[in-house]
Amino acid sequence: MPVLRHGACAFALALACRPSGPAGAPPAAPQAVAGDALSAPATTASELGATALASPASAPPASTAAAPLPLRSATALEPAARVPLQPGTEAMVVDPASRFEIELGAALPDARLVLLDAQDAVVPSTGSREVGSATKLALAPTAPLTPAARYLLRVDGAATREVHDAQGRSYAPLVVPLLAAGTPPAPEQKAKGKRRGARR
Repeated sequence: MPVLRHGACAFALALACRPSGPAGAPPAAPQAVAGDALSAPATTASELGATALASPASAPPASTAAAPLPLRSATALEPAARVPLQPGTEAMVVDPASRFEIELGAALPDARLVLLDAQDAVVPSTGSREVGSATKLALAPTAPLTPAARYLLRVDGAATREVHDAQGRSYAPLVVPLLAAGTPPAPEQKAKGKRRGARR
């Protein structure tokens, strides 16, 4: 029986241990050990929920829009009638000698009623305010309105444009467009200066 030398034994052992894949194939990539995947901490549903709550983009934006005023009634007190008024964009025709009353269904201590002309200037008026479970506002112009002129009857805040109740809630201003009845007055004519006498 032939005796194998030490080098020949080592070569034979290497051939026996070599994988049976195709010749020239690259060595297989190392596989992840199952223990490594098990050792990684798992993300729980509670942690995902906490992350979503912590993100500022997930929170809905707070609404800052002022609520509409709780209007109960708006009235023009004409010399011979009470004319109901409605807020909107269409002007309501009123008698030039009218006074005005507005009732709101909430206690609004800073509400005021003003009358504005076409140039957005406040029309001189006297007024009153009664505040209880509701708010009643009254306004009387100190002079009759100009016939065929346009006005705005507005409820707003005495300190800011918005109206506030005792709890601090904000309400948007209320506007009623008005048109004074009648024919517009004729434009004033300028007085003509006297002519100088002709030179002789």
